[in-house]
Amino acid sequence: MTCATEYGEETWRQIREEGINTSAISAMRYGGFAIVDQQNEVVQFYDDNGEHGQDIEFNRTDETRVKSIVQLANGNFICGGVNMTSNDPHLWYLNADGTEVRDTTLFAEGCQDSVALYAVGDYILLAGFNGVVCSGVGTVRLMLLDSLFNVIGIESFGGNTHVVLKDVTVGADGSIFLCGAYDRGNGSYSALVTKYNSELVAVWSTTVHPNM
Repeated sequence: MTCATEYGEETWRQIREEGINTSAISAMRYGGFAIVDQQNEVVQFYDDNGEHGQDIEFNRTDETRVKSIVQLANGNFICGGVNMTSNDPHLWYLNADGTEVRDTTLFAEGCQDSVALYAVGDYILLAGFNGVVCSGVGTVRLMLLDSLFNVIGIESFGGNTHVVLKDVTVGADGSIFLCGAYDRGNGSYSALVTKYNSELVAVWSTTVHPNM
C-alpha cells in the first residue's frame, strides 16, 4: 500500500475501511491512482487527494481474474489478468469511461498465474510470472504489445533459473529494468537485474549477492 500512503493517512483509512482485497496499485498517467480489487473483480480510481471516483466492474467468472491496469496516452486503459483455465495472460481494452472494447487470451509457453502491466512509450509491457498456483515452475515471460494486442517482442527473464519477479522500472527513454530474486541453493538468495531496451532486447544483466 506504499503508493496509497503517499497521499496521507486519510487515504489509508479510507481504503482500509472499504475492505477491498488489493492485488495491484497503479499510478495513472494523468494523475491519481487505481486499485485492482482481485477478489471482487473491481478497479477503483482515486484522484490525487485520495477521493474515490469511478469504478470499473468486471463480470466475475471462474475463467478469468483481473490483476493489473495501465493507462494509455489516449486516456483509455488496458487491464491484465489471467485465464484461470489455461493459466495464460488475459487482456481487456477499455475506453476511458470503462466500456470494454475487446479482450483476448495470449497463449504463452509455461504457466503464468500472475500478470503485471507497465507503460513503455506507446507500447505495453506484460510480465507474466509464476506465483502461488505454479510456484517453482518456469521463468518470467515478457511480452511487448501495442494497443491492439499485437506482439512486438517476446523475451524471458531469469533463463532456466526460477526467478521471483520483484520489481519493474521503465526509464524516460523506454529502457526496461527488471529485478528478481532466486535461491542459490544454499539457503541464501541473490538478486538478478536485467536491462532491456524499448524494443525488449536485452542489453545487460547482473547478479547481486547481498548476503554472501
